[in-house]
This record gives sequence, C-alpha cells and structure tokens, in this order.
Amino acid sequence: MRFDSGSGSWRPTSYVVEYGVVLVVPMLAPKSYTREDVVELQCHGSEVCLRHVLKACLEAGARLAEPGWLWLVV
Repeated sequence: MRFDSGSGSWRPTSYVVEYGVVLVVPMLAPKSYTREDVVELQCHGSEVCLRHVLKACLEAGARLAEPGWLWLVV
C-alpha cells in the first residue's frame, strides 16, 4: 500500500503470497486507537505464509513491537 499525500488517499498494491491469504486493513489517523496511521495484517494459511509476510515487512522497515510498547505510546 502506498499513501498519496497529494490526494490524501491509500492506493493498494497487489502482491502474490504463496501458501496462504493476507488481509491488509489500514486504520488512518486520527480514527485509529493510537491516533496514528496503522496497518493491520491478518495472515491466514500456514506458518510459511506468516514468515514470508513478516520478512517482507521487516525488510521494508517495520519494527517488531517490544513487550508493553503499546502502553508506552498511548
């Protein structure tokens, strides 16, 4: 997904993921729980699918949440 700051909208991009289905749910500020832009990933299928999705996210710059991280932010 990409955010187009000019139009203020999300533009989805499709990718092929083997061994499962991935649902991407954008929650945009200020209506998200943390009042920040958040993307929720729901992976259905196998552990292989989950590992591929996690690897792609980390390579794109995502960080894993630390224990208690959400409560430190809110």
